[in-house]
Amino acid sequence: MWSWSRRRSAEEVRAGLRATIAEHGWAVIYVPDDHPAIHYTVGLTEHDLPELILFGCDETLGGNLVNDLAVLLVDGRTFADGDPIQELTEGAVKLELHTTTKEAPAGLARLLYGQDVHLRQLVLPDVAGRMPWQPESHDAFAQQLLFDPPT
Repeated sequence: MWSWSRRRSAEEVRAGLRATIAEHGWAVIYVPDDHPAIHYTVGLTEHDLPELILFGCDETLGGNLVNDLAVLLVDGRTFADGDPIQELTEGAVKLELHTTTKEAPAGLARLLYGQDVHLRQLVLPDVAGRMPWQPESHDAFAQQLLFDPPT
């Protein structure tokens, strides 16, 4: 996970991100201060892909999910909105990816690429396998949805 300090200048942050992206292909940013916590990528834009965002996971789980999904996408895997993604959990849990249509808290991606950053949100089900928009969902991850949920 990429580490940064709010005491660094915008240019120092850009330089640090560019160095990480040059070495690893992208960076995974973890923002624990927000409730729920946020993970998002910076650098997939350079692969002609949307950045990824995930809400509500702890640092390790969320970082692994976002990074592993980035690997799949950079390697050419495609997922339509709402397609089940089971590769990240060895089939144990069905995750979904959705194109965002609402403002996303991905400030470092915007710092590097400008305001027109495209994002897709990785969404996790509750412990019973229900997505946050489904009836009786117990959204233990308190996910903020950045798209209009399927009906």
